[in-house]
Amino acid sequence: HCVDDQPTASTIEMYWFYQTSICEVPANPPNPAAVPRTIGGATFLATSIKATGTDFALLRLNNAPAAGAMFLGWTSAEAPVGTPITTVHHPSGDFKRISFGDVTNDTGEPLYSGAPRARFHQTTWSDGVTEPGSSGCPLFITATGQIIGQLWGGLAACSNSSPDYYGRFDVSYPMMSGFIGPAVPEISLSLAAINVSEAAGTAVLNVSLSAAPGVGNSITVDYATQAGTAADGSDFTGTSGTLTISDNNTSGVVNVPIVDNSSFEIDEDFSVSFTNPSGGVLASLELTATVTIQDDDLDTDFDGISDADELAGTFGFVTNPNLYDTDGDGVGDWIEIVQGTDPTDAGSTPSLSTFRIPFFHISD
Repeated sequence: HCVDDQPTASTIEMYWFYQTSICEVPANPPNPAAVPRTIGGATFLATSIKATGTDFALLRLNNAPAAGAMFLGWTSAEAPVGTPITTVHHPSGDFKRISFGDVTNDTGEPLYSGAPRARFHQTTWSDGVTEPGSSGCPLFITATGQIIGQLWGGLAACSNSSPDYYGRFDVSYPMMSGFIGPAVPEISLSLAAINVSEAAGTAVLNVSLSAAPGVGNSITVDYATQAGTAADGSDFTGTSGTLTISDNNTSGVVNVPIVDNSSFEIDEDFSVSFTNPSGGVLASLELTATVTIQDDDLDTDFDGISDADELAGTFGFVTNPNLYDTDGDGVGDWIEIVQGTDPTDAGSTPSLSTFRIPFFHISD
């Protein structure tokens, strides 16, 4: 009910940061003439009047906003009754205030008979309140900070705790989607932890988008591996690069080569981190996948040496993969190799360290 045509939009001036560092009254607001200002008007894009719609106007500033101003998030999903909400506004044209409450049932809108909840959110305040002059202020979901509507009317004031009515963004969105487009796609991982057999040759990480970039567009994200208990070079091949997902695709893959060695070892892991997105945003502050390499080398005799290494003489001796102690001297093959003796020669046995044990005789 404030802006409904281009001539009016052309006269708009924007004043920024008309606020104080505290909420309490009295406070010392800045001089409106001293805060940053954007002149030059705006381009009128779309509207929906209160009689038939949600009472919104979508404008695009003709000149840049003040330095330090940030874009707000929004959602076109319906906010159910009971959703905790927050509003930031300028009551009676005063400096910025904040109020908290909930979305409540529409039990009868007092100013415009018949305005249905299908077009408006009714809000009831539990901390703070709006006043005339707060019109147009954004309604946020408290938990996410996303806009779900703009204030149209109500009888709320400092002396009146009546509900307020906000035009629903999810109802307005189809009329403005051509200008603001879908939400920025989120980049996520299908699985944040995967297991891969050493013999697989490649670990495949599936990267997903919440929405496709669109024909002619693309979304990119950088990736890089980091060694963990698995070593770069001997267990996997370190990899880095940029993944690009284009057009109507909503997924992509990153392949990391796995080294299939012949030595028996415990399962080991490494990680792959995703950073520097372009055209989309990461679904979490740190987007990282953990890859666990599962060893597949047989050690039939459980002597600590894989069958392949025993037959190939990898550690200097060809030993029997079916015998824990090839030479029968009572000492396992791997223990002999570590101790520097020959596991195939019964006469080559690790010497045992000697030590004294005190003997005590206790008489009756």
